[in-house]
Amino acid sequence: MLKPNTNSDRVGYGSILVPPAGTKLNMAVGTTYSLDLEALTAVCLSLGFGEDTDSMVLQSPIGMLDAIRRVSEKVLIFCEAWQIKMPSTPSALSLLLEKKVVPVALQKHDARGFYPSFHPKTWLLQYVDGQGPSAIVLPSSAGI
Repeated sequence: MLKPNTNSDRVGYGSILVPPAGTKLNMAVGTTYSLDLEALTAVCLSLGFGEDTDSMVLQSPIGMLDAIRRVSEKVLIFCEAWQIKMPSTPSALSLLLEKKVVPVALQKHDARGFYPSFHPKTWLLQYVDGQGPSAIVLPSSAGI
């Protein structure tokens, strides 16, 4: 049973997305209904650092910028077009990821008169090492 008041049942993206030892990120594709740009920035920092986002290196703005720069060409996120949450305080790091977000707006269903939602929640990650690429699929139950 999930106990939201304790940290023992929580798993953050930082620990899930860390590349396996001896590998680095080649490509990451994510799909979600709602997209929180602050959370996306944290995910990209995890992928860029290759370690958990609780690391001391996060104290360095230059280190954070470098981590985002390293993964910015390797990440692509698809989300429901009208469900993007902007940061409460604008961040240069979030702005760097703007081109990595693909809003999906499905067409109105004429017969029923409603708009369907784009609602998958999955990560497809490809890591590479000296012997070639390997892929890992991580389904998630919460938006980014």
